[in-house]
Amino acid sequence: MHGDALRIRVTAPPEGGKANRAVARVLADATGAGVSLLSGAGSRGKRYLLEGITAAEATRWIGSLVKTPDGF
Repeated sequence: MHGDALRIRVTAPPEGGKANRAVARVLADATGAGVSLLSGAGSRGKRYLLEGITAAEATRWIGSLVKTPDGF
């Protein structure tokens, strides 16, 4: 987590939307959701839409990635 945002690193270059597509693929593979970029195509901060999962499922998935202060 980076503040209130999920930080995802990919190796694709930020040229021609390659990095945006790579992030969408990571999200889709990890959640099983359909993923669309809503905003931020040319900026560091982006908003993606996850379709096919509930908000509760998305929240649980994000929570499973976040480490607690004691490292777990």
